[in-house]
Amino acid sequence: MLGRSREQLLNLTFYDYTHADDVAEDACLYGRQVRGELDKYVLRKKAYKGDGTLVYLDIHSSTVRDSSGAFRYGVRVIQDVTAAKHMEDRIRESEQRMRDLLEALPAAVDTTDSTGCIKFYNRAAEEMAGRTPEVGDMWCVTWRLFNPDGSPLPHDECPMAVALREDRAVRGAEAIAERPDGTRVPFIPYPTPLDDAEGKLIGAINMLVDISDRKQAENRQMILIDELNHRVKNTLATVQSLASQTARHAKNADDFYTRFESRLLALSRAHDLLTRRHWEDAPLDGLAREVLEPVLGMVADHRI
Repeated sequence: MLGRSREQLLNLTFYDYTHADDVAEDACLYGRQVRGELDKYVLRKKAYKGDGTLVYLDIHSSTVRDSSGAFRYGVRVIQDVTAAKHMEDRIRESEQRMRDLLEALPAAVDTTDSTGCIKFYNRAAEEMAGRTPEVGDMWCVTWRLFNPDGSPLPHDECPMAVALREDRAVRGAEAIAERPDGTRVPFIPYPTPLDDAEGKLIGAINMLVDISDRKQAENRQMILIDELNHRVKNTLATVQSLASQTARHAKNADDFYTRFESRLLALSRAHDLLTRRHWEDAPLDGLAREVLEPVLGMVADHRI
């Protein structure tokens, strides 16, 4: 294990092949063991083999005492855990890369254990919630939750809680998060259970997508549709009035057609003028000119 002969080891202390970073801790523990302050301890040390190779050792140290309780010697059981240490390092690096990735995501992400206790959240989740989650927070990083209709949504009934309780991914749900300052953020959650290699539920990960822009666009679209419906109704009422007024003074069907067509053209030209001006500050003389020009043409032709 250490790449040294029995004779070489008998002439060494543990500190002779221990990495300098670990000597102080080992010496402190062994000193306490000799003084009777502890009978056994476990530590991991970086050590050097005879060829200079760095290895990792798990040390299990126990005490042997005489009948009076005086320290006689220590017994150490040493195990080479270099391979396990390298695997732990790779797992730790992988976990760190995953954390870095989740931190870089623009969407809010949090994870929980199997009971729903929050174990991780990224910066985007903190910003969306408007708060720093506290130890013991359950299921969601948000302060308060509401259903899309505005009714309260208890945290233990939120999509994340459902995903953990039923061990299934929840899709298609929407909710509203209220921040401590009273502002509200509509979002879509994507809670997904996490299982170990044996299929046992160990937790869940959730992504909360802010849909404020989409909701604002939907509201603007609804307003525009309502405005369009209002204007269409007004236009139809205007056309109906034109038809009624024209029919009242028309001499015959041909005269009605000519008059009605001219008045519709005048209405269309007025609409075009307002559209070009984005329905703002249209000059009255221009509006009158656009409306009256077709009618003035009829006057010139002696048709009205």
